Amino acid sequence: MRCILFVCLVLVLTKFCLTKFKWKVTEGVAWEIGCDFRGSKRLQEIPCVDEFCGPYCRFEPKCTHFTWKAKKGGTCVMYTGTITMPYYPYARNLVLGRGKKYQCGFIFSR
Repeated sequence: MRCILFVCLVLVLTKFCLTKFKWKVTEGVAWEIGCDFRGSKRLQEIPCVDEFCGPYCRFEPKCTHFTWKAKKGGTCVMYTGTITMPYYPYARNLVLGRGKKYQCGFIFSR
């Protein structure tokens, strides 16, 4: 049983570590398609289309990172928190492989 659990853990970690994930950067906002943040402190949710979620976060002084979801015509969820690693912040809360109905990103200067 332990061997099966170990093999499962190795497979999960290998998939996570080998996932190609490159942030795109636009005007101080880094973003990517197919990801979500979980367990972060939420500031607010606002309805919007995907390309406005990053700029909304950038203009909200307390917003450090965000997730856009396609539900209800588009919802931007803004979060606050601290950067844990350069260029790959919030790694503890980042969920990959969410599909095109999700986008996430962070603000470089915060």
